[in-house]
Amino acid sequence: VITAEAKAAAEGENLVVDMNGTSVVPADVFEEIQGKDITIEFDLGNGITWKVNGLSVQEGKVGDIDFGVKLGADAADTIPVEVINQVTGERMSLNLSLAYEGTFGFEAVLTVKVGEDSAGLFANLFYYNEGTGKLEFMCAGEIREDGSVDLNFSHASEYTIVIDAQSMEQEAAAALTDDAAPNDNGSDAADGTDQSVTPATVEDTTTSYTWLILLAVLAALALSGIVLALRHRKESEE
Repeated sequence: VITAEAKAAAEGENLVVDMNGTSVVPADVFEEIQGKDITIEFDLGNGITWKVNGLSVQEGKVGDIDFGVKLGADAADTIPVEVINQVTGERMSLNLSLAYEGTFGFEAVLTVKVGEDSAGLFANLFYYNEGTGKLEFMCAGEIREDGSVDLNFSHASEYTIVIDAQSMEQEAAAALTDDAAPNDNGSDAADGTDQSVTPATVEDTTTSYTWLILLAVLAALALSGIVLALRHRKESEE
């Protein structure tokens, strides 16, 4: 039924589909709108909807998609608490788990309710990178009066939503810059040793050069004395 409606839809049209208890959308639905300015909104109930525009659908890279979402206490506890605390601090957060795994093959906008008491604040979406063991900032959306917010997704994984008074994009970018910065003494030596030159090092080096020059002068004077003595002795013998 969805495929038939998508096929009959005109450019620029928005279709709303009641998923009626299911969360899986067949691949042929996305194939039907691929390359077209047609948006389908999949309503899963409980304030959860997904919007997909055909212009973002990549040809040949989309399969059946399970849009199932678990939020807060229902979400998986895959992300370690200490990793979440590194980002959240004193801010409120809630985990978000998606039933599907991997890349969607298109851009999708998830609308989900995070609480009316957070209206006017921002929901910051962080993706948990299991390879690095860190949370990566994805996007932020302002929370509406009814507690809902729109968040952009391109792949399914484990996520955390951090509630703050503003977008955390700049804060996350600054944290990445700090991680990549050289150590405090300005050295970025691969072995971690201190390659900087201190005033004491300069002073010691200068003193060493002074002694070397003085010794060279004394050696030259001694050699000159020896040469003169030998010349005087030879003249005396003659």
